[in-house]
Amino acid sequence: MTRDWDVVVVGGGLAGRMAALAASDAGASVHVVSAAEGELRHGSAMVDVLGYAPASGEPIARPFEHLADLPPAHPYSLLGEGTIRRAMAFLCDRLGDRYRGLDSDRNTLLSSQLGIPIPAFGYPTTVELGSLSRQGDVLLVDVRPLPDFDAAIAARNLDRAGVPATVDAVSIDLTDVLAGDVSRLRVAQRLDVEMGQKPSERDLLPALHEALHDRSMGYDRVGLPAVLGIERAEWVRKMTAEPLESEVFEIPTGPQSVLGIRFDRKLDEALSRADVYQTQGPRVVDYRASDGHVSAIAIDREGATEWIRGQHFVLATGGLVGGGLDQRDDELFDPVFDVPVDGPAGAWTAADPFQTQPFARVGVQVDDGLRPLDASGEPSHANLRAVGDVLGGFDPVAEGSGAGIAAATGYAAGRWAATGGRP
Repeated sequence: MTRDWDVVVVGGGLAGRMAALAASDAGASVHVVSAAEGELRHGSAMVDVLGYAPASGEPIARPFEHLADLPPAHPYSLLGEGTIRRAMAFLCDRLGDRYRGLDSDRNTLLSSQLGIPIPAFGYPTTVELGSLSRQGDVLLVDVRPLPDFDAAIAARNLDRAGVPATVDAVSIDLTDVLAGDVSRLRVAQRLDVEMGQKPSERDLLPALHEALHDRSMGYDRVGLPAVLGIERAEWVRKMTAEPLESEVFEIPTGPQSVLGIRFDRKLDEALSRADVYQTQGPRVVDYRASDGHVSAIAIDREGATEWIRGQHFVLATGGLVGGGLDQRDDELFDPVFDVPVDGPAGAWTAADPFQTQPFARVGVQVDDGLRPLDASGEPSHANLRAVGDVLGGFDPVAEGSGAGIAAATGYAAGRWAATGGRP
């Protein structure tokens, strides 16, 4: 496509999409270049700002009260509280009524599929009733033959964690009605279809009701693995609960994540509404720059090189785990714009596996305008910004901050690129 774009974003995860949405919202023309399938489809769809205290590692209730405890080079410290709050409000607007918590000040404790309490700032409406601060008796249900969720293990772990609710577990066998299908995605799609057609004796939802009706009696809430539809999830959840005497909520599960697929689609819908142009699949193989400004990137289209020109560029390709960083002659670098990356000063790993790991903080160093710095500490290119996991200076797992940093840095970079704002 031969045209100049105001903003070109490389990477289609949460950080890249937030950059694209924020830039478009500010009036810019935006082109996103990304891999064919986004990482969001495999995640929990939870949005964490800061889940654990920087000093102690303990879960925290009010994340914004702990921002001052972060080091100066941390992405949140570079952005400031106001920008982070604006980013959460912006994301809340794009997700609409599908999410809770993004306009609040507090984390909510929710259960992982293993029954580990996880602090979340924003979360889908279908998991809302799974808040671990709620009183009442809870029944966790695993559904055979679906994999990856063992209700008994989750219930035991929640009991050990001291949650205020009484948590029990049960297994139900729907092998016959599922015809041996173990794909959570196909089960969710099947429930979507059932919501739009006349009931049948081979339907999944009536079989689920029959299996749960007697077992769920006396429980305030019933937790099921997250398979309750894709496009009609809230409706499926309500219809699942309707004949029971209990409320129903979903429990996040691993890849391929139905919650993640919903999140991915919701953001994709927002990009379409914003008229953001997307190129999915081709790899970035080169770039052009002069006088400290990037002017274009090249993508490989089945052996043919295509150049995409832009006024501003956002790097959102991910970190070490996501393949956004590479190594050459014992040195780390960003393979798109060849930005240098600082590795750990000492060992890459800590002896204690439960401590924060030095390799997790590896990434591109930036100034307070999110511009990558070269070896001399100056911006490598005046019109290039880096966002999300490609950044250094934070540990997304130990801090419980990955999605929040992706959303906040993406929002800021997109807004600044489109408006000529900070720095």
